[in-house]
Amino acid sequence: MDKREKIIAGIMGALLVGSVSLVGLLFTVDPVAVKQRQFTYEIHSEIPTTAENYLNANEKVLENAVINLSDVQIDQIGIYTAYAEYAGKQYPFTIQIRDTEAPIASLIQTKYEIKVGDTLIAADLVKDIQDASEYIVYFDEEDRPKTKTFTEAKTYNDVFIIVEDIYGNRSNKLRLSVVVSQDNEAPIFSGVENKVVKVGTLFNALEGVRANDKTDGDLTTSIKVTGMVDTNTAGSYTLTYTVSDLSGNITTVNRTITVQIDGVDEADSVQDVANGPYLPKEKYRQLEGNYLTISRAMFTATNHYDLVKQMNDYLVKFTKYLPADAPGKYANSSYGAICNNAATDEGFARAFLYMCQQQKIDCYYVEGTYNNMEMVWNIVKVGENYYHIDVAYERIYGTGFQLLSTSEMKALGYVFDESYYPQCTKKFSN
Repeated sequence: MDKREKIIAGIMGALLVGSVSLVGLLFTVDPVAVKQRQFTYEIHSEIPTTAENYLNANEKVLENAVINLSDVQIDQIGIYTAYAEYAGKQYPFTIQIRDTEAPIASLIQTKYEIKVGDTLIAADLVKDIQDASEYIVYFDEEDRPKTKTFTEAKTYNDVFIIVEDIYGNRSNKLRLSVVVSQDNEAPIFSGVENKVVKVGTLFNALEGVRANDKTDGDLTTSIKVTGMVDTNTAGSYTLTYTVSDLSGNITTVNRTITVQIDGVDEADSVQDVANGPYLPKEKYRQLEGNYLTISRAMFTATNHYDLVKQMNDYLVKFTKYLPADAPGKYANSSYGAICNNAATDEGFARAFLYMCQQQKIDCYYVEGTYNNMEMVWNIVKVGENYYHIDVAYERIYGTGFQLLSTSEMKALGYVFDESYYPQCTKKFSN
C-alpha cells in the first residue's frame, strides 16, 4: 500500500469511529428533564398535576409521565418531596407551600363616640376579613394590644387597626376616629318605691332594687343602703340608696318603708303626714280631737310667725324626746307627740307638719343627717321666706325658738339634698 492509500484508509477509519461514538451518545441522552428543582405555591391554592408543568420532554413523554404529589400538604406551610415517573424511572423535585398574601379587612365603621374609661376591642371593629391562615387583630402600637382603654376626654383621629396572620403578613392599616367624652350621666335606680309591710314580716332592703348606668351597665352589686327597718315595731322608716358609676356620678334616693301596726288594715286606718305610719281610725280621730283642744287654748296668734312659735313652744314644753331606736308604738308619728307626749325626731317633725297644715301654713318634712346621724326636721314659710326649724333639736339642747337659713344649718352640721326643698337663703329677723 502506497503512501496515498494509507492516508485515505486512516481518514476512513477515523470517520467510522466518530460515527459509532455519535450513535452511542444518542442512545445514552435522557429524554426527560425536570424544569427546576423546587416549585413554589401559595397555601390553599390549587396545585397543577400534569407533567407539562414540571418536565421538559417531548409530547409523547409528557403524555405518559406520571406526577406523584402524594406527600404534599397544600393546607400547611412547608417543603415537600415529589417526583415524576416515566419508563420506570423517577425524577424528583420539591414543592414549597408558603403564605405571602396579606389579610384583607374593612372597618365596621370609621368613627366611634364613647365615654372616658370605655374599652374598645380591635376584633369587634373589623369585618369581611379574608385570609388563608389564622390571624390576630390588634391596635397598631408597640405591644400590639388587642384592646384599648381611653382615659382622656378628647378626639383621637389616628387610631389604627391591623390584621396579621400567623406567618407575619399584615393587612393595610385601618384608620378610625374615636371621640371620647366625659360621662356626666348618673346611674338610675328602679324598685325603690315606698312600701308598706306588716309587723313581724321579713324585709330585704335590696329585694327588687336595681341600678343601671348608660355607660357602665348594671351596677346593682354596687348599691349601698343606709338606714334600718325594724319590722317588729310599727312605724315609718327611711332608707337611703346610693350608687356611683366609674366616672364618679352619684345617685341617691330616699325610700320610705312603713311597718303597719298589728291588726291595722289600710282600709281601716289613715296614714300619718309625710308618708308616716298608718294609724287606726280611732287613733287618728283622737289626734284630731287633741289638736283641736290644744289649738283653741294655745294657738291664738293671728300671724304666721307667732303661730309657728306657739306650736314650736308647745311641742318643746309638753313632748318628751325619744331616741330613734326607742321602743313603743307611734313614737315616730304625730300621734305620739300630740297624744302620747313622747316622740322621736320623726314624731316631732310630723307633729309640727300636721299643726302647720291645720293652720294653712306652708311646711315641709325634711330628711337628712346631723353630724352624720340620720335626722328629720322641718322647713316652714314665715312671711315671704322659708326657714329651717328643728323642734326636736331645740327640745334636746334647749336652744330656744330658732328659724335658720340653709347656711346656718350647714354650720351646725346638717346635710340634706337642697334640690328637694324650697331655698332658705335669708337669715331670720323679726
